[in-house]
Amino acid sequence: MNKRRPKIEFGDFQTPLPLAEAVCALLKSAGYRPRVLIEPTCGEGSFLEAGIRAFGADTAYFGLDINSDYVVCATRRLQDCHPKVTAPIFHQDFFTFDWKAFLSDKDAPLLLGNLPWVTNAVQGILGSENLPEKTNLKRLSGLDAMTGKSNFDISEWMLLKLIESAGKRPFTIAMLCKTAVARKILEYCWKKDSVPIEGSLYGINALEWFGASVSACLFVARFNLNAITETTAPFYETLNSQYPAMRFGFVDGEMVSNIDEYQQVKRLQGVNYYRWRSGIKHDLAKVMELDVIGEKFVNGFGAEVDIEEENLYPLLKSSDIAKGVITPSRYALVTQKSVGEDTEALRKTSPKTWDYLEQHSALFSARKSSIYQKHSLYSLFGIGAYTFAPFKVAISGLYKQMRFTLVPPYCGKPVLMDDTCYFIGCDNLLEAETLHELFSAEVTHKFLHSVVFTDSKRPITADILNRLDVHKIAEQIGASERLSNFLKTGTMETEGQGVMVFEKRGEYAPSS
Repeated sequence: MNKRRPKIEFGDFQTPLPLAEAVCALLKSAGYRPRVLIEPTCGEGSFLEAGIRAFGADTAYFGLDINSDYVVCATRRLQDCHPKVTAPIFHQDFFTFDWKAFLSDKDAPLLLGNLPWVTNAVQGILGSENLPEKTNLKRLSGLDAMTGKSNFDISEWMLLKLIESAGKRPFTIAMLCKTAVARKILEYCWKKDSVPIEGSLYGINALEWFGASVSACLFVARFNLNAITETTAPFYETLNSQYPAMRFGFVDGEMVSNIDEYQQVKRLQGVNYYRWRSGIKHDLAKVMELDVIGEKFVNGFGAEVDIEEENLYPLLKSSDIAKGVITPSRYALVTQKSVGEDTEALRKTSPKTWDYLEQHSALFSARKSSIYQKHSLYSLFGIGAYTFAPFKVAISGLYKQMRFTLVPPYCGKPVLMDDTCYFIGCDNLLEAETLHELFSAEVTHKFLHSVVFTDSKRPITADILNRLDVHKIAEQIGASERLSNFLKTGTMETEGQGVMVFEKRGEYAPSS
């Protein structure tokens, strides 16, 4: 390996020996006595050394690493510290190594270590070749496979590869990784009845040990035990915790963060009478988002922009929604009214806008996301009739604070959100106020807290929000006169707007 290549490319977080020793001490106290211990990406060999100290010479040890310097370093380290223990370390690339053949004759191995802490998206930006073969790992379909859901941590792919390679033989995994990665592995296995797994998570301070501001854990999982039907796992706050802080798991077909709390509020699930949508996605903020300075529009490059205002809409960002801000300070350039609409029409209808887009065509062509392929060059996503609803009830997907914000029109135009926000479009203020009251209720927040994993990159998702049933929330909070009428008849008298009808419409459509 060329030592000048950045360590981030390899997710290189070397494990301090004291942490490796604490992990092995925990495993030993839990009764683990492995016949075979394998460190799949051993680096400088901290886990191999800690394993030898904990489990002794009766265990067979193996290490592998892509970095030849680490192979030499780890080999010398173990020879110096434990000359009587044989621990071969192989110079191998995890992604091309035949794990199935290697594990085929290993008796109930313990796969121990610290896999790379980097995503495939980051490595793609770096132009790295240190990637697994491109496959649709979790069999995602449609836009899920092309957008964020197909981005994954390399350690997630590696863990699944080890699980697949081990087959039906008993084995144990004990890996340091991001907490979100451990949960994804458990969820994947719980959904597949053919992969019995018993898992536990122990929190570690990644900032203290690795200087990384991320939620991380020791993920311990035993595979292919007999008759495992449990789809829950305990979470311990530290390696030294005697009792779990909570239990999370796969319940009622979904992942929940706190099973005990969830059982108290699960009744709020039901029909998604309203469909939550995400805001506009363009991946080119410096061109498509304009600040208002005096009476001028200025783009992210600091250049004044003169285009048709009919294509500009006030925009709120995720941080605005999280703070309850409803007065926009920027505008978004909107090139379409629906996904797939041909943006070529702007050449005639909005010549100044077209010229502006053409000036930046190279940047549009360079957008990396595959969702833009086979679409007009200046296309958007997250765009439809719902985008232009006059009133919205919105929430940020990025913040632990779960605050719903009622967003009215601004200067006669509907306010748009970016793609890290979720919202419901409403025809009138009363409808928006009613929904805002329901979603802001204490019982609604209890439900969200029971299912949301706050350490996730995007804690709130449309999938989670669409589980909420507004009728059931209204029943729980007690019916005011307004809500009582809503529950009994499904309609509500509005001041000067006639009768508003609440029904299972699923998608926003302007009232006729």
